[in-house]
Amino acid sequence: MDGPTYAEFVRTDLRAFPPSTACLNPHVLDIDPARGFARFAFNPPDFAGNFMNSIQGGYCAVMLDDTMAMGALAKMGGGFTLPTLDMNLGYLRAAPMDEQLVCEGWLLRRGRTVAFLEGQLLDAKGRICTKASITCMVRERD
Repeated sequence: MDGPTYAEFVRTDLRAFPPSTACLNPHVLDIDPARGFARFAFNPPDFAGNFMNSIQGGYCAVMLDDTMAMGALAKMGGGFTLPTLDMNLGYLRAAPMDEQLVCEGWLLRRGRTVAFLEGQLLDAKGRICTKASITCMVRERD
């Protein structure tokens, strides 16, 4: 499956999202194969919250991980998997529970065996809540 075909699959079929992400209620806002970019809105359910009425950091990581990977795969094609080797997160502000969040992810650089991805999670006002970078393996799907 080439990049544009993969991007269309993501746009039209919720099964493109792993269960760990699908449970956070994603909605495709943009996916651009030419740029290797994805933008998804999320409306996380109550179980994703903590006692401070914000999204627990692990759920922020899930949203970012899959958004970045799906942006990269939109350019690379769906015939690859991108197992994470290293993920760095910077929590800049709390991600509020009571508003829609927007997650953006993109392919920064791809080598033969390794790719570098970046992303950010934004609140409803467009402020960055969490920034992320991932180093991942590039593997062909079996």
